[in-house]
Amino acid sequence: MLPIKMEEKAQVAVIMVPFPAQGHLNQLLQLSCLISSYGIRVHYVGSTNHNRQAKLRINGLNPLDVAKIYFHDLPTPAFVSPPPNPNSSIKFPAHLQPSWTASLNLRQPVAEYLRDISSTMRKMYTSSHHGLPHSTCANRLLST
Repeated sequence: MLPIKMEEKAQVAVIMVPFPAQGHLNQLLQLSCLISSYGIRVHYVGSTNHNRQAKLRINGLNPLDVAKIYFHDLPTPAFVSPPPNPNSSIKFPAHLQPSWTASLNLRQPVAEYLRDISSTMRKMYTSSHHGLPHSTCANRLLST
């Protein structure tokens, strides 16, 4: 693989969008630092609360790489979450359902952010989602 030239790096961006209910903030932050260490712009897009949590977990990561990560806070609607019920016969974490439902409202802000970023980038790549071709996910978001 040929190395990416500096002018090409300026036209490439990686956008990390952690799903609010999954516990992979640390892993995506570490991956973001690794990618940014190569001079590639990384945009970490999430709720204000999750971005704050990610920033608090920066300990041990290279501050120069972290400084190259652009955190973008998405507006998240307020929601009421019931307390967990450890005695429930159903072992589904129902107390998290309101958070998942509220995350559905993030589709439009993420799409708008992708539109803004894509206007300044030469190419935009997405990872495949549920077996869909790479461009399908971005096209679905951008068409909203």
